[in-house]
Parts: sequence; structure tokens; C-alpha cells
Amino acid sequence: MPLASTLQSSICSKAVDPMIMVFVNGHGNSFYADSKNSSIRCETSIVNELIPHVDSLFRTIPDRKHRATHGISMGGFGSMMMAFKHYDLFSQAVPDIAAIINWARISTQQHDRSIPTDIFGSDSNYFNNNYYRLLS
Repeated sequence: MPLASTLQSSICSKAVDPMIMVFVNGHGNSFYADSKNSSIRCETSIVNELIPHVDSLFRTIPDRKHRATHGISMGGFGSMMMAFKHYDLFSQAVPDIAAIINWARISTQQHDRSIPTDIFGSDSNYFNNNYYRLLS
């Protein structure tokens, strides 16, 4: 059963509290990051545009306690990093089958060469400063 239908059924049956779930397009394989050259601004769009937009349209409880991130695979990694970087906005991360990666792995993978080149500008420092400086 698709996630939206499952969530709606669970809310209607009172198995879970009502919530708003927003499905984000991660701009392809962005890992929810802004690209080094700023042509893709996934993180900035979520933080500065999407969240305020959703809060202005719906009866949200607009605080970190009532906001979480979610993602699958690449988005799972991105959702964890968004929660770490923006702990003032998110209290929880829900990474499903998160693609836990480091620069050595992402820079040598052959599945999608645009990730290390177009998103991270072939720059290990940009990648590491975007993500792993948060964990040290």
C-alpha cells in the first residue's frame, strides 16, 4: 500500500495522530545538498522556501518538536544530514535504507557521475564540510 494511503488510513483509524507529510523532490541525486556552483539549491529550498510555505498554508505546529525529515536511500542520507545541520528546525530524522556514504565512496561510484561532479564539484572539502564536519 502506498505511504500516503497507509498514513491516511492510520490517521482515520486513530492509530497515529494527525500529521502533514510533505514529499520532497530532491532535485535528482542531490543528497538534499546545494550544489557547489549553486545551480541546484535543494537544502536552501527546503529550509528557506518549503517549510515557510507549508507553515503558511496549513495549520502546522511550526517548531522543531513537531517537524521531522524523511528520505529513502540518497534521501535517507540527506534527511539525516538536514536534521543534523538544522537541528533548530527538526527534532527527528527518519532515514529509510539510507545511502551512508563518504567521499571515497561517492567519488568513485559509477552509477551517477553527476553526483560527485555536478553536486559536489569534484571537491572532497565541499562534500566533507557540507556533511561530515557536523559529526566531528
